[in-house]
Amino acid sequence: MERSDVDILAKKVSGSTASYPGGAPRLKSGDSVSVSVTFVVDANGDVDDVKIVESAGAAIDDSVVKAIRKWKYSPALKQGVKVK
Repeated sequence: MERSDVDILAKKVSGSTASYPGGAPRLKSGDSVSVSVTFVVDANGDVDDVKIVESAGAAIDDSVVKAIRKWKYSPALKQGVKVK
């Protein structure tokens, strides 16, 4: 479902950000990296179908995906029914 197809969007209720992996290149002070992802929140509030859109390298991408898969949401609702 698209955002415009639901009455209430899914809302994140738990989960932490990814830790910078030890195997990734060291960052200089003030530097940062980002990873863009897409994912689906299923009707149970679990994250599914995580895809990397913009990569920061394999080690960082893996850390981000692992963190996101642990996130929990209250699922989106369409006419009072939980949807994906």
